[in-house]
Amino acid sequence: MSFAVRFVAASVFAFILWGAMETSARAQPIPAGALSGHALFTFSQREGTDITDQGYGGLLMADVTYALGAFRIGGAIGVGAVTSEADEASRVLMPLAVSLGAVWRPSESLWLDARGRVGMWAGATNQGLAAGPLLSIGAFLGWAFGDNVAVGPVFDAFFAFGSGDTIAVAPGLSLVWVPSEEDF
Repeated sequence: MSFAVRFVAASVFAFILWGAMETSARAQPIPAGALSGHALFTFSQREGTDITDQGYGGLLMADVTYALGAFRIGGAIGVGAVTSEADEASRVLMPLAVSLGAVWRPSESLWLDARGRVGMWAGATNQGLAAGPLLSIGAFLGWAFGDNVAVGPVFDAFFAFGSGDTIAVAPGLSLVWVPSEEDF
């Protein structure tokens, strides 16, 4: 097959693909999301030692996601603070992550939402500015008030690495919303 034939075939394929994407892009997806307030109970490993420091604090997280059926993909951002008797474990942090999840409605009034986040955190510790990888996983049990909004308890576990690896157990309260035309 000559170069010209291959070029024309590739161009036609690209044009068809572009047209298909253009058609599907016109239906703008409406974001879903969650706003969560967490109490933080942390356990931090001091670098280079076997000493574990405990702390407590709070975290506010916002997830904005796009629905793909019952699944979600989007981003999350937050702000939090942890205090501890050990200076190494105290910090102010701002997580920024990719958010993945799934929502299931077993009834009209009950929602179950599982979320996972992978990203990074940045902030200040008593030793200066710090940053590192972040991983979190959690679940939400919500009671709907209306077709689009639910509120209820959330439980997350956060794993922050760098500047003293930290595990945080994070119970809280979450407000979740979904687009109105969404079908579960």
